[in-house]
Amino acid sequence: MKKVWLAAVLVYAACIPAVALSQTTQYQDGKIIAVKKLPVHAAAGGTDAPAASEVEEYDISIQVGDTVYVCRYVSHSDQDLSWTHGKEGHVRIKGKTIYVQRATGKEAKASIVRTTKASTP
Repeated sequence: MKKVWLAAVLVYAACIPAVALSQTTQYQDGKIIAVKKLPVHAAAGGTDAPAASEVEEYDISIQVGDTVYVCRYVSHSDQDLSWTHGKEGHVRIKGKTIYVQRATGKEAKASIVRTTKASTP
């Protein structure tokens, strides 16, 4: 009887990480419905941050189901911002952050500024 109980506990313990992992990396289909480049703000003082001309900020609206997430994305000059209006892809949402899976398989991270209900056509 102890062996059966021990085997059940081991199987249960082995399943917990698999369930947790599947919940944290679950992607949903998303579609970019708007991209707005924000004005450049000059940085004050001497910082280690890239020069203002090298940093661009965008508000990107991504529709996931019936919700539109307006996200702030900061792009550095060495990054490829290949997001365009109408492009579809995979996203995952965690708290106030949205992660967009790039063509390379890596994720781009953006802060969620606000959410709205998607308009019905």
